[in-house]
Amino acid sequence: MKMWQGGIKMPDLDVESIGAIEIDALTEAGNIGAGHAATSLSKLLKENVMNRSTRSLLVTLDKVPEALGGADRILAGVYATFSGGLQGGILMLFPEESVSTLLRVLGNCELEDRRLTDFQESMLSEVGNICLCWYLSAISKMTGLELIPSVPACAYDMAGAVLDLALIQLGKVSDKALLILTDFQGEINAIQGIFLMMLEPESQKSLAAKLGVG
Repeated sequence: MKMWQGGIKMPDLDVESIGAIEIDALTEAGNIGAGHAATSLSKLLKENVMNRSTRSLLVTLDKVPEALGGADRILAGVYATFSGGLQGGILMLFPEESVSTLLRVLGNCELEDRRLTDFQESMLSEVGNICLCWYLSAISKMTGLELIPSVPACAYDMAGAVLDLALIQLGKVSDKALLILTDFQGEINAIQGIFLMMLEPESQKSLAAKLGVG
């Protein structure tokens, strides 16, 4: 078991569990998307933000809560479906510490009793949607496939509950999910973001083929 910064645990996987998708190519897409997301976060946070590191792994859905630091870890999740050249679901996850940072800097507010107000939920949805769209844009440019996201939804709860809720809304399109973990480092503030992407089986094959690794 490998530990990611911020308490994220990355399960050791064998080659078979990774499947046909080349991890290096997907990490490159994650870096591109995270770079653009960092630029957008710089404007929102009013400080220079860089993406320090990105890593991606394909894990089975039953291992996702463990990979996120445990089913009882508190997270905010912004999730949407996407269609077009590829079909699936995508989430942007922020650990509790990063949620507090975003709310404090962007809204000058704090969480009370681990509940989001409508304003706070809207604010996190906007930030998450920006990150999601940049990641999908990077995949789109890399593959030449148009990806169209739905209107996002937001949840704040334990990792297991957020994942279950998202899967209900997105549909269990696959038994695996791609995790892309990124640290956004500002001059003052640090934010960790986790992309979670699920592709329908045929879309996974299409993506691998477009990347030249299928």
